[in-house]
Amino acid sequence: MTLIPSLLENYALVALGLDISPGCETIEEMSAALDALAKLAGQAEIVAVETFKSVPSEVTLGCILDCIEYKIVHDIAIDFSMDPVADEFFVKDGRSRSRLLVVRPHRVLSRDHRQAFIAVAAQRLLLLKTHQDTRDYKVGETIVFKKDTDSARFLVSGWSGLEANFVWGTGTVSKVELKFAAPCDRTEPLHLRLNINPFVRPAKLPYQRLAIVVNGKRLFKGRVQSDTTLTLPLDLDLLSRRQSLQIVFIHPDRAQPRALLPETSKDDRLLAVALKSLAVVSGTPV
Repeated sequence: MTLIPSLLENYALVALGLDISPGCETIEEMSAALDALAKLAGQAEIVAVETFKSVPSEVTLGCILDCIEYKIVHDIAIDFSMDPVADEFFVKDGRSRSRLLVVRPHRVLSRDHRQAFIAVAAQRLLLLKTHQDTRDYKVGETIVFKKDTDSARFLVSGWSGLEANFVWGTGTVSKVELKFAAPCDRTEPLHLRLNINPFVRPAKLPYQRLAIVVNGKRLFKGRVQSDTTLTLPLDLDLLSRRQSLQIVFIHPDRAQPRALLPETSKDDRLLAVALKSLAVVSGTPV
């Protein structure tokens, strides 16, 4: 039976674990499940989601939040790792640390714009399910974010679908992850090079505020007004504990093209910055 949100009266949605992948075998099934969940979430009075340290769970939650407009009521971290009962049930791994997120939805995005987020998440979930998910990266490689490439595999959450020459960061936070295929050369300095273009309109939104955090350390904070290339030095200490980079883009000034350009745009996504390319380069930048 298919639940139709419009036929339900006031309801709350509670989701525990939030992993749809076990019940889906194809990308079409993944997409349909994500779309149904987004509609249920977007039309609920209130939504409570419990997730644990699981990539499918995080991908699903990120997709649902991308597809709705909402206000956070509670965001609580729960740690059972010191609970003696955890020993009995063998859950002293990632499952012992969970997140309880409670949000009050305002609306669900239109179907066309939901699909941009759902396509990225569905592809990622299928790759995870079939053990093909990889973010292996070689220093010096330039990742170009555009259609007909495999660059979506580096996108974690907070991104719309790949477009002709870029991918839009949406909402307030977007994440990218790179896993180095080989240990980094510690004799040469490393830099993160990003080409970004903000969503701006001179009269109404002259700039986008942007912060970039890499492996927990803020490397950039400022205002971006036009197509820009940022070259940020990577402290080798950032890689001392892991051979990967988790890159977080924080952009609070996201806006709807439809709201700023009502006569010419029907786009109701909350756009912030477009990521065009990314690379980790060694040596002194020119």
